[in-house]
Amino acid sequence: MPCKDPEKRKAYREAYYQKNRDHLITQQKAYYQLHKEHTIAQKKEYRETNREVILAKSKAKWKQKASQYAEQKRMKYRYNKDLVWASNIKQRFGITPNDYYEMLEKQGGVCATCGGQCKTGRRLAVDHDHITGKVRGLLCSSCNIVVGHLQDSPERIQRISDYLKQHSQLRLVRNSA
Repeated sequence: MPCKDPEKRKAYREAYYQKNRDHLITQQKAYYQLHKEHTIAQKKEYRETNREVILAKSKAKWKQKASQYAEQKRMKYRYNKDLVWASNIKQRFGITPNDYYEMLEKQGGVCATCGGQCKTGRRLAVDHDHITGKVRGLLCSSCNIVVGHLQDSPERIQRISDYLKQHSQLRLVRNSA
């Protein structure tokens, strides 16, 4: 007489499967080889018939997985900030943390352009030539943003410098009058 308790039945099936696992897998493979075309045709027909249901389940599954992956990524970053940073600079700029700290030491621990610390409290940014990819130095976030907006153009920098000098002189003349 079959067992009516679902928990006992489930435990029995699991124990039976574990005990006879190799034999059952061999049987399944043999059955599949004998009925391969039929099995493939059945699966294809099922997918075609139930396409919308399958897509909806798949989207729901990936939506759930996406939030899990995002949480895993947040946790990884939270507990491994230095490892994530090291991986990022290696991938983006081709330098190791040791290379970064050597550059920082050569610069005296300050920004290569303004000579100050980063006002945001973060590490100095790795500045690089966007065409060649060559690393130029370490900049504070303000200087890095300025260099980015100037699009690595010395002519543009000179024009802005001239503009600021001209308007600074006008301000000095107005203030002294």
